[in-house]
Amino acid sequence: MTTKTQRNLRGFTIVELLIVIVIIAILAAITIVAYNGIQQRARDSAAAGAASQLSTKVEAWNSQKGEYPTAAQVSSNLVDDKVTEAKIDPDLKKKIITTGTPNNDTPVLYTQCGSGKGAKITYKKGDKTEDIVRGTC
Repeated sequence: MTTKTQRNLRGFTIVELLIVIVIIAILAAITIVAYNGIQQRARDSAAAGAASQLSTKVEAWNSQKGEYPTAAQVSSNLVDDKVTEAKIDPDLKKKIITTGTPNNDTPVLYTQCGSGKGAKITYKKGDKTEDIVRGTC
């Protein structure tokens, strides 16, 4: 007959299990931080793209009309039979506001400057904002 000895018992000690748990927690924390950074960069890129699209639309409007559109005209999607290339599509419209502060939901703010002589497009970038200025502001 053989007897069970300490050597024949198999398993992990509590210290070994705790070390594995700590390593998994550290890896999870690193992954979460990296993922949040990627999300923020994606939001910033989308906001910059929307601001650039709006800039192109208001420049088209200015080239045909001789002045930059008002906030009310931007709110009504820049609809004009003579300036069809300036029309704002619904996806872009959802990202634009004409009053307030840009945020993650509506990251682009349009403001007319100098009674039609210029326009300022402000967009959210991280915790700050950046401007695209057209004409004279």
